[in-house]
Amino acid sequence: MDEIDEGAKRRDQTIMEPLHLRQLNPTDAADAPELQRMANSWVGRPQVEEFLGNPDTFDAAKFIADAATVGKRLIGIWADRHLAGVISVRMADPHAASFGYLLERAYRGRGVMTRACAAVIDFIFTDLHRHRIEIQSDEANTKSCAILDRLGFRREGVRRDAASYGDFYGNLIVFGMLATEWSPPAELLTWADRPAG
Repeated sequence: MDEIDEGAKRRDQTIMEPLHLRQLNPTDAADAPELQRMANSWVGRPQVEEFLGNPDTFDAAKFIADAATVGKRLIGIWADRHLAGVISVRMADPHAASFGYLLERAYRGRGVMTRACAAVIDFIFTDLHRHRIEIQSDEANTKSCAILDRLGFRREGVRRDAASYGDFYGNLIVFGMLATEWSPPAELLTWADRPAG
């Protein structure tokens, strides 16, 4: 019993450590196993596969190293030196961006992703000078949809049966936000080293 309580206490202390954002770069390849673990926990979700590629051949170290060459910015959510999550920002064109995100299970349900996404949205509109952000989320992923609702995204439509899950299909909700609609919340995750625009 004491062992379980101590383990839970250590996890809670880790979760309560100050979190911050920092862009991933090729020197972060040592953190690839953590990203690989997060990716493996989401196998079978089409949006994650679109975000990360084929789960059977996903190579986290290569994903980190190649991000800049394919027009992505990978923003790490860090708890001290531990990679707790990642947000992948894609520049759709000179005026628009989209992003996807993954977060370790231990950090979910604590507002971490909402605060991290808010900081990234602010970066996209303020530093990257994009006019629009569009995100698609599985209709069944109510927690992800709730994050986007809280952040002020508008539900612009539904792509019916756009997500394939082997034997069945699911709907994707299209969320959009314009720069003129963005109002940053009071609480954002801080940047350890805010990337240049």
